[in-house]
Amino acid sequence: MNSQDSFYANDFVYKGKPLFIEFPIKASDSAADVAKRVVKIANKYMLFVAQDKIINVRADGNKVVFEGINGYQLFKKAILQKYDPEAAVIDCCNSNGEFIDIMHGVPVVYSVEDGEVVVGDQVLEFDGLRELEDNEVAIEPGLEAFCDYDWLIHNLRLSTLANTYFWAVNKAEMPIPGGKYVQYIVRICAERDGIGGEVVGQRAKSVTTHVFYVLD
Repeated sequence: MNSQDSFYANDFVYKGKPLFIEFPIKASDSAADVAKRVVKIANKYMLFVAQDKIINVRADGNKVVFEGINGYQLFKKAILQKYDPEAAVIDCCNSNGEFIDIMHGVPVVYSVEDGEVVVGDQVLEFDGLRELEDNEVAIEPGLEAFCDYDWLIHNLRLSTLANTYFWAVNKAEMPIPGGKYVQYIVRICAERDGIGGEVVGQRAKSVTTHVFYVLD
């Protein structure tokens, strides 16, 4: 699905928003200590940048996990960098510091089996599949929800009088926020008289498709 959220608008064709999180590392830190510090800094300063919570950040042992909060968000790439004050040498006695790439996060190929997402370790590129490099980690896919409130409001045109008049918000026909729905598809085949015309005595059938969304 597509989102018209103005927060991601820019001067390019595709919407997007870069996010930066800077954090210090102490000599006595363990990986778990660093992960907790990243989460604390991210949750503290993200609201100053975005005014609303746009991603979930949590620590999972030695890892920091970033998760989208809705089905529209996709992570295209992620880069872990380290500041090196001696990275750019100007002359014999002076240097300019630069951020050096350490790890890259890249989207990987996935499949859906019995409703479960199975994430692989291969990257899809223009020339085919390749394995993840040693300095790469997988960006696991986010799948859009199906038949929840947002999906129904976005995709279905609930334009009947029962749904559009003033007190429609109280009607049971409207989707329930937070609810999950089951999609039922019924196809009905019926004999039709008098509409066949290709050959003499031709019998005709009509097939109609009816789709219902029922609150689970």
